[in-house]
Amino acid sequence: MLDYYVRRTIKVYFTQLCIFQVAALDQLKLANPNGRFWIKIDGTDVKTALMESTRRVWNGDEDLGDGHLQSCRKQYEDRLHYHDKIPSSHTEMCESVCKIVNDIDIDIKFSANGFKEAVVAYRDKYNSRNTSEQTLKNANWEVVEYQSLLEEAQGLKVMYESCLALLNQVERDKRQFLSCKSKLKDMKDMVARYLKNLFKKKRVAADHNEVVMVSDEKRLKKPYALPVKFVPCRTLRDQYIRDLTKQVKEAIMQRGLTVVGNYYY
Repeated sequence: MLDYYVRRTIKVYFTQLCIFQVAALDQLKLANPNGRFWIKIDGTDVKTALMESTRRVWNGDEDLGDGHLQSCRKQYEDRLHYHDKIPSSHTEMCESVCKIVNDIDIDIKFSANGFKEAVVAYRDKYNSRNTSEQTLKNANWEVVEYQSLLEEAQGLKVMYESCLALLNQVERDKRQFLSCKSKLKDMKDMVARYLKNLFKKKRVAADHNEVVMVSDEKRLKKPYALPVKFVPCRTLRDQYIRDLTKQVKEAIMQRGLTVVGNYYY
């Protein structure tokens, strides 16, 4: 009966997000309130890839819980929403296009810096005798992607500036507004692809997961061990691990459970 209740509670209260799974500690306390528990940490390799589903759900990103991923995601959603919204007046359209041009100017600087760094990295790998062919190909693709992104941003800027010039003509009429409105609608798919490629360069791909588990010392009662947090990451500093285990330890002690120590695989 307890196993059924645990499975049902896990199904309801556990999430797939990289947040602290409080439900795991509640179930451990319910199963063994007088137990002694270890905090165990182990890392697992994952395939490095950044993906986005048709519903615009991101996967494969590093998430250290510092809010960087969420901030990048919000910026991406805001820009998509801003491009999808077509202004209904001449003044609003001028302000919208001006803001887009300013955003693209920032993108151009980002892509130009990324292109320079990618070229330097490629040359270093090319001049190294120990560089594998696959590594050299990846470095070359990085150069090509940044170059394509830079050219695409410059092309979009020209298109938006031409639209802005049309709107800013001395003699304004409805045909100019309708022409720009139609042009912005036609550019939606192009801009969506551009933003997807742009933010792919701003995202950080995780190459392994750090899994934090809480385990009963004697392992006499189920559940023997439950994961309470996982951290998709590339590299972790020792201080981050210490802060992470401290957070878990405090949460365990708040529930009146005894913490024996930490164990790293």
